Amino acid sequence: ASDVYKRQTSRSMPQPARHTAAGCWLLAAIVLPSLAAGQSILGIDWGTAWVKAAVLKNNEFTIVLNEATQRKSSAAIGFDNGERVFGDAAASLRGRVPDSVFSGFHHLLAVSPSHPAAQRLDGNPSVQFKMDTAGVRCGLVNGDGDKFGPEEVMGMSLYFMSRMASANTKRNISSCVITVPVHMTAQARAGMVQAGEIVGVKVEGVVNDYAALAVQYAKERKWSTNPGEVERVLLVDVGAAFTRASVVEYSLSAGKKQTITIKSAVSDQEVGGGMVDLRLAELLAERFQQLHKTLDIRNNPRAFAKVLREAEKIKRRLSANDETSVSIGSLINDLDFQTKVTRQELERLLTDLKDRVGVPIQQALAQAQLPAGTTVDLAMPFGAGWRFPMIKEAIEAVPGVGNLKNFINTDEAVALGAAFIHANVSGQVRVRELLLRDLVPVPSCQKDCAPPLTPHQIQQARSRHQQMCKAEQEREELEFAKSEFEAWLYASKELIMREDDESPAYQVISPEQAETLTASLDQAEEWLYDTPWDELTVQQLVVKKSQLFPAVAAIQTRIDEYDARPGVIQALRNGIANALSKAHDWKETRPHIPQTKLEQLSELSTAAQEWLTSSQQALEKVGLFADPPFKSEQVKQKLSEIKDLIDTLRLIKPQRNGANKDDI
Repeated sequence: ASDVYKRQTSRSMPQPARHTAAGCWLLAAIVLPSLAAGQSILGIDWGTAWVKAAVLKNNEFTIVLNEATQRKSSAAIGFDNGERVFGDAAASLRGRVPDSVFSGFHHLLAVSPSHPAAQRLDGNPSVQFKMDTAGVRCGLVNGDGDKFGPEEVMGMSLYFMSRMASANTKRNISSCVITVPVHMTAQARAGMVQAGEIVGVKVEGVVNDYAALAVQYAKERKWSTNPGEVERVLLVDVGAAFTRASVVEYSLSAGKKQTITIKSAVSDQEVGGGMVDLRLAELLAERFQQLHKTLDIRNNPRAFAKVLREAEKIKRRLSANDETSVSIGSLINDLDFQTKVTRQELERLLTDLKDRVGVPIQQALAQAQLPAGTTVDLAMPFGAGWRFPMIKEAIEAVPGVGNLKNFINTDEAVALGAAFIHANVSGQVRVRELLLRDLVPVPSCQKDCAPPLTPHQIQQARSRHQQMCKAEQEREELEFAKSEFEAWLYASKELIMREDDESPAYQVISPEQAETLTASLDQAEEWLYDTPWDELTVQQLVVKKSQLFPAVAAIQTRIDEYDARPGVIQALRNGIANALSKAHDWKETRPHIPQTKLEQLSELSTAAQEWLTSSQQALEKVGLFADPPFKSEQVKQKLSEIKDLIDTLRLIKPQRNGANKDDI
């Protein structure tokens, strides 16, 4: 089949013997409401520039939000002082350490350095990291000189995506289905599975992106009840790196089973939206050099990375406007850069792309072998590149295409379709069946291929990943401990401030005490900021706080006691007076209460009064600037004992006739 599956349930369709054969399988048409509350479902739409993911949450397929609550993340892994960062955090490093940011690495799976895919990536000016081309496998080298294999970097990305999905669903998600372009070989798809093995994420399916999109559209379209009715849909994807087209048919089988048939799929691996960004960046670089003759920012990775980021923004703005202003601060050597770019200028740069973008569409239509006199009923675009007006016009100009229309959110449909497929192949979801037939064979790498990882290589990569995870966990714990200690220092210094008589600590800490404790806290703060990060440990922070905590806690206790003491003392006094009054009055009003019990109440109240008097005298002796000799909880306890005895006496009932009073 055109996908790599590892089936777990007997009701799933059989796995074909080879990855290069066409095939068909049954998928879910509807998620039924009897689903368990939390399945570990994850579908990943892995693109060259962006990655999107979808999960099953509360019986609905929903897009995963990243830490910034965005619905997509940059498909990048970065290394910052030995720390791995993913997504937008990694992309932001391009302006500072562009040679330590990896992207497009999935194109290097199962290919040797001499493979065209590796050559394209290595020769792309937007790729700033180094590639190790000495061996039979491609290697990625970051700015620190650390070398990683593409499977290893892909595995890191899957690890971060699974963590992101787990955070969204509050469940541990450790398996997924990934979408890939149609031209990805069977060997590269197997490399995706090995990438998951490295990091403990089970890749249960590697599916063509157009198949996931076709499934998502099938979920939302209105199906005809007529078995003879066929809807033909052209899917066009102008992504960051490739342009692809596929023809899909929707129909009812003889048994009235809802059926999706992938008739054709064609990919041009040299035309994509990323080329628009690159040509815009080249234009800006030339204009900058016209202003500063000796400066070519194309030779400066940091400066060119800034221009590439700006080029992507320009492309989006020119999709809706005829002209846009460009301003990049401190581009190089503290020089700012301003210019204007028009849509007409950009279109002149893309003349050859306009001519090429329709070629894979024409080929897909031809390979679909549609019946004579018929054409597609719907042309549906996905990917970001088609939104540029010139590209959109070029697509619509292809005979048989017509106007592009979107009936679903194609930006997210691939990820949602992948999650839907994962729900089926994982065996976790009770579903209604949908037949998906993919007639497009998966290509096999015939030349310049890299061998798969050996079990020993997988274990080596796994060990390094685990070591990095351990280091990252320790770093997170240290960051949390440092942040917590820093916040505690600020709060402690604010607590003991004596700015005026309304300050909480004014009544309970002397100026000398405040000065001494503030000095200790200031010293700890200086130590925190002066200690290099690589010399700081969680244990040091724990010890430092333990040395200061008793003194600060004592001040907090004084403040709390100062606030609570008047109220509890007055409550005890009232309770004592009430108890003595009852001990006297109940002799007459409740003669059935034994005299010894009333005497006990009087003695308890008198003892409480004596204790309170003695405690207050002790407090006056030590003053408010010392730890109080008694706590408000002790006062409450005295009052509670009196109230409990009163309640007990209230429950004594009058004696029955003939009973001995002394028996009570």
